[in-house]
Amino acid sequence: MKLKLVLALATLLMMAAPAFAGDCHSELAVLDTQLENANVSDGVRKEATYMRDEAEKACTAGNEQDAQEHISMARRALGIQG
Repeated sequence: MKLKLVLALATLLMMAAPAFAGDCHSELAVLDTQLENANVSDGVRKEATYMRDEAEKACTAGNEQDAQEHISMARRALGIQG
């Protein structure tokens, strides 16, 4: 009985995972626009772009938390709050 419950819950979690997968991709799109419009030095832009690229790698690998951390670091480098 417990095994069936565990399997059912695991199945539900696996089915729900794709619903959350697009979050970092949409955040990356917003960051791309922010990078494009940022009035910053070349060094700051290079640092933010590196963080953005690391976020994309993490997002593609399914590591949402790591992606969000890199997106936040890129935004901080650009002087963007949030």
